Amino acid sequence: MKILAFDLGTKSGWAFGAPGWRRAPDAGLVRLPRTGEDIGRFAHAFRAEARALIERFEPDIVGFESPYLPATRFNPVTRKPELATNITTLRKLYTIAGVLELVCADYKIRCVEEHIPTIKKAVTGNGRATKERMIPAAESFGLVYPAGLKITRSEDEREHLADAFGVWLCVARAVASGEAAQIEPLWVAGRGAA
Repeated sequence: MKILAFDLGTKSGWAFGAPGWRRAPDAGLVRLPRTGEDIGRFAHAFRAEARALIERFEPDIVGFESPYLPATRFNPVTRKPELATNITTLRKLYTIAGVLELVCADYKIRCVEEHIPTIKKAVTGNGRATKERMIPAAESFGLVYPAGLKITRSEDEREHLADAFGVWLCVARAVASGEAAQIEPLWVAGRGAA
């Protein structure tokens, strides 16, 4: 059972592998162009990347992290509620989720959605884990981050791959129960230090 998983966004992490390989999946990052409010051009670029990955890997199932609408926050200065994420970003996320489902339908591949707390709990044991916790937790399963990712104080692109790995792990455990029992952090399996 070959699984391709995505963390959707302007920088979309992906993870690909089969639970039967008994190793962490391969992972990578797709950087989409900055298109401002041009949702169509953004969706078009994502579709091309999704199709290329599906054609390259020929997965049996595709999973993705469910887009979500963050809770509104009260602004004490304006004394009004405000969205935590701008509306264009939300439109882009929901659009590429639909595009991915459409591409999977074109290829007749099952496509499933995983929710963020479930993903975080699968990788860290805590459904409210921070991005900073997800990165080393995914490594503890053997995930190797490729060279060339941006890692600065303000941005760490590894978070997108860690989230994609979390989606992959959830899908693997759901659809490949026998093989997925072998998917454990290295420190649990006694195969090396975390």
